[in-house]
Amino acid sequence: MRIRELYEPRILIALTNEETDFLNTHNEHRIDLKTLHERERRVVENLLFKDVLYKISDHEVATNEYVTREKRTSP
Repeated sequence: MRIRELYEPRILIALTNEETDFLNTHNEHRIDLKTLHERERRVVENLLFKDVLYKISDHEVATNEYVTREKRTSP
């Protein structure tokens, strides 16, 4: 498990190692869903539910502005 800090309102959210690896691999602001494998799409769904990503359109998601961009490790 990894902890990701949200800037405002300063909330810590637990991410799985798979979710953390996905965010580190796809560190651009926008992510095209058409280029992802089925398992990666499932990870995106989890990150949408946790409010780390938001949906721009049916084919594109982006990282919320208040999510830290740097790589973090377990505390």
